Amino acid sequence: MKGRGSEYHCSGCYRQRNTDTCANKAEIRDQCCRDGKQYSQDERPVNPVPRNSDCQAKQSHPKWRGRRGALGVFRHTPHTVLGEIPGYREMDVRIVERVSEVPLGLREALFPKDQVAYSGKRYENGCADEGKLSRLPFYANCHRVDSTAAVPRLFVTAHDVGLPVQISSMTNRKRYDPKWLLALTGIFIFAIALFFPALFGKPVWDDTNILAGTAFGANNLQSAFTHTFLGTYFRPLTSASLVVNSMMTGGNPLPYHLTNILLHAATAVLVSFLAFLVTERKLAGVLAGIFFAAQPMQVGATAWIGGRTDTLSSFFLVGFMAGMILYYKHAERKWLGLSVVCFLLAALSKEQAVFAVVAVPVSVLVLGSRRKWKDVYRICAPFAVVILLYILYWTTEGPKPLTPSSTFLQSVSLFLRTAAFYGLAFIAPNNRSLMSFTLENYGGVAWILTGVLITAGVIYGIVRCNKTSKPLTWIVLCGLLVYWPVSNFPPIPAFVVAPYRCTLSGTVVACLFGVAGASAWGNRRYALVGLLGINLIAGVIVSWWGTQQWLTPQRFFGRVTAIDPHFIVGVGNCALNMETAGKPEVELQLTDRTLTWVFDDPNWQRLLATKKTAAFSQVFYDRMKANCGAPDFRALDWMIGCNASALLHLNRLAEAIEVQRDALIVGPTDARLHYGYGEMLLKTDHAEAIRQLEEALRLSPKFPECAAALAGEKAKTGNMRR
Repeated sequence: MKGRGSEYHCSGCYRQRNTDTCANKAEIRDQCCRDGKQYSQDERPVNPVPRNSDCQAKQSHPKWRGRRGALGVFRHTPHTVLGEIPGYREMDVRIVERVSEVPLGLREALFPKDQVAYSGKRYENGCADEGKLSRLPFYANCHRVDSTAAVPRLFVTAHDVGLPVQISSMTNRKRYDPKWLLALTGIFIFAIALFFPALFGKPVWDDTNILAGTAFGANNLQSAFTHTFLGTYFRPLTSASLVVNSMMTGGNPLPYHLTNILLHAATAVLVSFLAFLVTERKLAGVLAGIFFAAQPMQVGATAWIGGRTDTLSSFFLVGFMAGMILYYKHAERKWLGLSVVCFLLAALSKEQAVFAVVAVPVSVLVLGSRRKWKDVYRICAPFAVVILLYILYWTTEGPKPLTPSSTFLQSVSLFLRTAAFYGLAFIAPNNRSLMSFTLENYGGVAWILTGVLITAGVIYGIVRCNKTSKPLTWIVLCGLLVYWPVSNFPPIPAFVVAPYRCTLSGTVVACLFGVAGASAWGNRRYALVGLLGINLIAGVIVSWWGTQQWLTPQRFFGRVTAIDPHFIVGVGNCALNMETAGKPEVELQLTDRTLTWVFDDPNWQRLLATKKTAAFSQVFYDRMKANCGAPDFRALDWMIGCNASALLHLNRLAEAIEVQRDALIVGPTDARLHYGYGEMLLKTDHAEAIRQLEEALRLSPKFPECAAALAGEKAKTGNMRR
């Protein structure tokens, strides 16, 4: 292949040599090779490269000169071989419109930091590389030439310069890298080891209903697909997976925990693969998988049986994103089909994943070819069909959708505080974020400003990411879309915050951390490497600690009550555990403290007895919304009932009866309160006790304890109906 003067560039040794000393005897003066086809000197098109071009400067670059398997540079021929870039076995089909979109390793090879490529055109489409280079208006199209060949080959065409360049693996490489597979195996084992203690955890919170099958109607597959999950949510695939666990081992919680842990480990491997797809860097993939495996936001979803909905949905969500990236890389329909299936399964596991569908049409604009609008129909049509089927299924078998319940300004304030809560949980892992279910510890202007800074940082990061990696930008968009339903803008009548709510977004955060870590290491930004290392170590410690808290209901609710005493459901469960443990004085103290905060009055019982429903002030409603987005009177009357039960166990019967009667003001239709009130009145007013028991049975005909107590009392008085 002809060069300058009497020197020639050899594709065998990548050096300038004359014909006599050339190592590759096939390279002669009048011929050059391209995919085995011979071109004569006359037929070969000549397209000179500008003297200031980067390709010409590469010829004498000391980093690459004379290195086999590195980079060789050839001039004057548009079909010459640049050489092998280390670590790049094969590049997939995609369009690269900016230098910044070229993978980092390839970019460093093609564009050294001390050289600049000029073409005199399209400066508006250039970009600054790492802030050190001038604008590089260098267009490139990457086309896979022969995917079936023993040595995969790829063409990179520089349109502005007019120099097609072939990047080719000159050595035989294995299809699967053993080191890469070993790294993925290590991530899988690490994720299992970190959550191994959860394998022996006891049922916590809703786990009892899940093990019994009452969480989804009955313990069979038909009920799983025709009943709501816990009476509120539409998650048929989650219910079905729990039913399968029940069919295999009955009510033993160990297989349930094992399935959750395996799903978490498998998702960590998929996150590694997703980060590798986006960056073409294995280090980024390995770091992303490790960050996800040790992410504290995954503790509630993995260590808790009820967290199956999050682990299952996260697994399929990553499959959806990876399928879309693979489709745009390979242009093969099987990857689009995989993405559609994974999206549907993720949506059937948790409703939160449905919002990721918005990223599908955006992907055409961000990742698609130049014929963007022609690709919209082909890519979006299958997702549109899935969404229509999902909506139809919801309307026939699903619950009524939750509706917002706050003003605009309240929503903005709550949104910023929520951003501060979840943002710090990812950036600075801490114990408090794992055991908080309200934002009462995150009130005030300081936390709102923190939310503003985190939100602004996310927006700035998206803008910067869009300049360097389009696929990574699209993945970040997916993470923001699945975060939006739990961002409290607008707030919905459910828990305001929960540590497992950001499990789906955590997959994207792990990818970002992995990419940032690999980039920082490659660019020798050791300060950033150190910060990410501290984050990872803190994540491992906090995740291990959090797993220990989910092992028993006593430990979990005790820790929640200590960290977040404003969470009514958590305090109520902790108080019930204290009563079971024979500590009614602790139960009374816990319930009295929380009720004082709710009513904003230490004499809450007298206030409720005298003012009745007038005691429900605006402060009362705001604090009730702080728990569940909307006043949850059922949880409140249950807590008042726990307070009365504690008084009863302390032999303060008169006070217990009075408090239980006041509880009926909050929950007049609660069968449990009528039953408890009737039980207390049996010693003082038998007739009223019978009436209360009958009312409880009327409100809840399937109340076995109440029916047995009523039958026993009527049998004593001889008033049993035949």
